[in-house]
Amino acid sequence: MRPMELAALLRTELAKRQNKNPRYSLRAFAKSLDQDAGTLTRVMSGQRVVKQPTALAVMQALNIDSGMQDQILASLSSSRKQRTPKTAKMQPVSVADFENIFETTNIHLLASLRLKKFRPKRNWDNLARHLRLAPEELESRLISLEKIGAIAIKNSTVEVISKNLSTLPIPFTTERRKAVQKDFLDQAKRAIDEVPFELRDNCTLTIPISGKDLAKIKQILQKARTRINDLSEKKSTHDHIYNVSMAVYPVIL
Repeated sequence: MRPMELAALLRTELAKRQNKNPRYSLRAFAKSLDQDAGTLTRVMSGQRVVKQPTALAVMQALNIDSGMQDQILASLSSSRKQRTPKTAKMQPVSVADFENIFETTNIHLLASLRLKKFRPKRNWDNLARHLRLAPEELESRLISLEKIGAIAIKNSTVEVISKNLSTLPIPFTTERRKAVQKDFLDQAKRAIDEVPFELRDNCTLTIPISGKDLAKIKQILQKARTRINDLSEKKSTHDHIYNVSMAVYPVIL
């Protein structure tokens, strides 16, 4: 059993209930388990490992068989002994959540919510203007993101739960991913004309390579993305949102 087994179990159960009732919310799921919604979202995203009594109560509420309970409890005991890594790991995104979250405006919304000035509810009108959204559309997007556990809204503020999102575990290109990639390329083209050079950087390296080295190049880019993400995570005084794009593809004439 892997430490994420309880998180996977909770995500699966929530998905089942939402398939039966599309309006079923994460908050309702947490209430049915007698758990705090914010805490539950952290457990489901792998950001928090609960204590065994809490895990047992949750599994009993879900009518999980005793054999599975024992395995998950043993897994939790092992995971709590492991040292927390110094740098934040990229959180894999499931295909289902990818289709829900990965629309360009939502990506920018999640990133913007990590700026302190946009977290309080009283500043959401400013956030809506920043994203060029009507206040009603912003509220609808926030509700949808909370429903799938990407954010938690409480005490008139919002907390981003699904940070450091990575689509690397998804081995294929969905239509949604294609649309997002094209949108980012369009933004990059606009930035060349609209953003001063000192506030951006654009470069392309055109080189001959061996086909056998393509995997190594992808690994280099992946490591670079991780280092940039770690740099972002170490800072708490963010004041801008940037796209950092990387691409490798054969020359198309």
